[in-house]
Order: sequence, then structure tokens, then C-alpha cells
Amino acid sequence: MASTKKMSLRTGLPLLLAACSFEAAGLGSNGDGGGTSSAGTGTTTGDPITAGNNESSGDVTDPGTSGSASEPTTTDPSGTTDATTTIDPSSTTDVPAGCGDGTVDAGEECDAGPMNGDDKACTAGCKTNVCGDGKPGPGEGCDDGNMVPDDGCSPMCASESCGDNVKQPEEDCDDGNLINEDDCTNACTLPACGDGFVQAGEQCDTGGETAACNSDCTTADCGDGVLNMSAGELCDDNNEDTTDNCPACQPAVCGDGFVQAALESCDDGNNVDADACSNTCVLNGLRVFVSSSVYSGNLGGLGSADAKCKSLADAAKLGGTWMAWLSDGLSSPSGRFMSKGGPRLYVRLDGKIVANNWAALVSMPLLAPIDITEKKLPAGNADHVWTNTKPDGTVATGLQNCGGWFSANGNVDGVNGRRTDMDAKWTQEGDDQCNAQNRLYCFEQ
Repeated sequence: MASTKKMSLRTGLPLLLAACSFEAAGLGSNGDGGGTSSAGTGTTTGDPITAGNNESSGDVTDPGTSGSASEPTTTDPSGTTDATTTIDPSSTTDVPAGCGDGTVDAGEECDAGPMNGDDKACTAGCKTNVCGDGKPGPGEGCDDGNMVPDDGCSPMCASESCGDNVKQPEEDCDDGNLINEDDCTNACTLPACGDGFVQAGEQCDTGGETAACNSDCTTADCGDGVLNMSAGELCDDNNEDTTDNCPACQPAVCGDGFVQAALESCDDGNNVDADACSNTCVLNGLRVFVSSSVYSGNLGGLGSADAKCKSLADAAKLGGTWMAWLSDGLSSPSGRFMSKGGPRLYVRLDGKIVANNWAALVSMPLLAPIDITEKKLPAGNADHVWTNTKPDGTVATGLQNCGGWFSANGNVDGVNGRRTDMDAKWTQEGDDQCNAQNRLYCFEQ
């Protein structure tokens, strides 16, 4: 009996089918009507047609003589039969047949054997792993298979993110450095007030309003015109005037210690109603001030001097009746003041008590100098005040009164006091030539 041989499934199957066709037609196994076929030098009787010589590894056992079918095998290119290897469907891919054996064969760019891999220097297909092949290899942060920038993976196979010096669509900028205070922050945003980084032109930046930094990135300061509620401001009118309706960046109220012009006559910042300033910010006494204006000795007499005090008070919207602390050769405050001898306080316009009553005014040093003007402000230069009056309120002299306060002659003198003093010199300090420019003391009646 002829030996049973296996043949290649790829080459033997068409021949087998052809043989079956010949036999079905009564032509024998090779189509010539006989049962014997010769091919090359070998002769086989009763076997299916062979391809090539009798050494071919592609023969198949005749099912009629073996009683069982043998398993198909692949044919080794060397001509020897591998009885255990089956057909691998992947054998049709572009992976070289010897890829992975550690030897760089024809068609291979590399072969690291078991070290091959798509994440290795040599891919599983024995190709050199390069940027752009879609296989993230050693030294690559990413590999999206293209060389297109701004898609998340750069043409250098680096992940595109803030700080890589590549501006992404979602980034305002990317300067590739770690400096927050330049033209691009480390968050890849353009510099802006409120980003928490002090940029050029900003005094501060705390990422929002704080007690020390305004919302516009300027240093917080009462009176800067920027309302900063974190600093406790309830108003900010861009000035430092404490006599308007927003002193110290708070709405003006009676008792805040600031005299609101035209609305309060005093404000001592306390809750004592029986002192010089009531709890309704009205002076509990007769008001006194030193004139903001200065005059020569030609005052026009005592009556005109009183009128000057009244005019200043009206201009400051103080109201009331006013007279000048002034004596000519005959009349003096002790005789002409309507309030003399009364029990009321004498107070400055800022609420400071000058004297507790008339008796105290004319018998002892003052409790505060009379140096606040009708405008409720400290007087500037020019300390001297025309008076010709003794500390007791009587006439100082009948001669040194600038001719009854009608002369501005430099050869005539007039007695003066000094507004900065509280002892007797407040009213009788010396004398000045009548062409000097001095102030007046004005007392409410």
C-alpha cells in the first residue's frame, strides 16, 4: 500500500477537487480513464493525483483507504512538512515572517526580539518607532499619528498644555515660562486686574477686593474715590473733607466727631447732652470764632466791626447775633455785650469750651484758644487780633485804638491780642501800627 502523505492545503485542494471530478466522470483519478498516474519519476497506484515529484509534501490520504481524514498542515518553504503548524490568518499582514526573532531580516527596520512593542523603540511590526506613527514610544509624551499642531499633541510628540510655549485654542497665551508677572501668566491667561498677580500698572492684586487692595488693583485708602467695603468704607467721595456728608468714608451723622457744614453747629463725638455740644449737635452755649478775614485799624468804628462779624457768620450760615470783642476809648465788651453776666458756656464752633460762663471768661485763663474761624477751620497766619480790651472785658487804653477804629495810619497804634494764647495775652498782648492786618474776635449774643 502506498504511504499516506499530506499535501499543502493551498496547492492540493484544487487538485483533489479536480481528481474527484475526473472519477465522477469515469475517467480515473487523472482524467485518462485509468487508475494509475505518473508524475515525474515516481508512480503511485490508487492515490490521488500528486503535484510535482513523489517527494512533495502536499499529498493527502485517500479517504477510501485510510478510514479517517488527516488534519491539514501548512507547507514549510524549505520543502519539509510541519505536521503541527496550522494556518495563521495574520500571515497576510505586513509584519515580516521573522519579526520578533531578534534578527533584522529583509523588510524589517529593526528587531529587538521580545523587546519589540508599540511603546518600545522597535514596534511589534519591526518598524522604528518615530514621532507621527501613531504609537507613543520612548521619549514621546503623545503620538496622534499626525504632524498637526494645536490638536493636543505637538509635531514633536509632546503634549500641548499651558507652559509648553504653544498656544492652544483654549489658551489666551503661552510664553513657556514660569513667570506670572509678565505678559502671560502661568495659567496661560492674559494679565488682568483680579488674577492675583501684580502686573505693570497695578499697585496691588489680591485676586479681588481686600481691606488693603481695591477692586481696581489700587491700594485702598479712604478718600481715593474707590468704595472698598472690605476696608469698612460705606462711602468714598474722593476727598479728605471731614465737614461734608462722607467724613472718614462713613455717612455723616451727629456724634461721629465731625462737624457737618451747614447742618451741625458742633459734634463732640460723645453722648453727653449737658456739655458744650448737645446730642443733637447743637452748641449748648454762645458761639465764638476768630475771623477768617483780616483788617486794618480802620474798621469803621465799633458798629462796623460788629457788622463784619455778622457778615462772616451769615456767609457761613451760622445765624445768630454777633458782636466784636473790641473797645474804643469809651465802650467795651463788659458794657455793650448783651450776654455779659449770663450763665451760658462760651464755645468754639468745633465744640471746644472756651469758658464756662461770662464770669469765667473775664476772670481766668481760657479753656481753649479762640483760633477756629467761622468756617470751622483753624486760622492760618496772622496771629494778632484787634481788641484794645483788658482780660476783664474793659477798655485797655483811650489812646491806642486806631482813632476809635477809624484809622489805618502807620503812625497810630492799636492794642492787640494773640489768638494762640489762653492767658491774658489772648486779649492784651501788645500793640500794632494801625496799617497792620489783624483779625477780629466775634462773640454770639
